[in-house]
Amino acid sequence: MIRIRNVHARRFVASIDRIGALIDSLAAEHDDLWPRDWWPPIRLDGPLRVGARGGHARVRHFVEDYERSRSVTSTLFSVMHVYPVLFPMAFIVGLGAAWVRERTGSSFNFVVAHAANSVTFLAAAYAMGA
Repeated sequence: MIRIRNVHARRFVASIDRIGALIDSLAAEHDDLWPRDWWPPIRLDGPLRVGARGGHARVRHFVEDYERSRSVTSTLFSVMHVYPVLFPMAFIVGLGAAWVRERTGSSFNFVVAHAANSVTFLAAAYAMGA
């Protein structure tokens, strides 16, 4: 498995109480924070707490720190890109993604690039009859 540190920081125009309620709802039955319309829902092995384990799809999470209504820190374990033939290229692309994130302050650019790459390879595989 690959350990990934992915820091998300957002600015909200809302009260601290409203933002705290969003954080506290993560992985709960009525999760208002996770973008479940776009990604598989995040599930934990119990309530949001330090030591909780879970994830979404094949991406695993471990909650390292949780300050109620303030912050959540998790270690992200992923097996999504561990294919021996592709790993060296995925590693280089990952370094590029980290560089773009640090330079722009956003992961959005690389999400778009990742999607474009995936669509290109799927279209090529389809065109070749794979």
